[in-house]
Amino acid sequence: MKVLVQFDSYAMDYDIKGAIGGMSGLEGVHSVKLMRKVSGDAPKYCIELEIDDEKSESVREKLGRYRSQYSGEMSNTVVTSYRIV
Repeated sequence: MKVLVQFDSYAMDYDIKGAIGGMSGLEGVHSVKLMRKVSGDAPKYCIELEIDDEKSESVREKLGRYRSQYSGEMSNTVVTSYRIV
C-alpha cells in the first residue's frame, strides 16, 4: 500500500527530511520518500510511504501524531492511501 501525505510548508527541504527521518523505522514501513512539486495543482510537498497493508491502521495513527506535532509548520495537508489492484 502507498500512503501519500501532501502539504505546504515554509520549512526547507532538509528540515522536512530531518523531521520525517524516523518514519522509515516505523513497523510496517518499507520506504519513505520526500518529493517537491515541479508542476501541477497540488501542495508543494509530498511524502510517499510504502507500507504493509496489515499495518496501515497503526501507521496512519502514527502519521496523525506527526501531523499534530508539526501542525504549526504544515498547511493544506491531504493524506491519501492507495492499494494496488
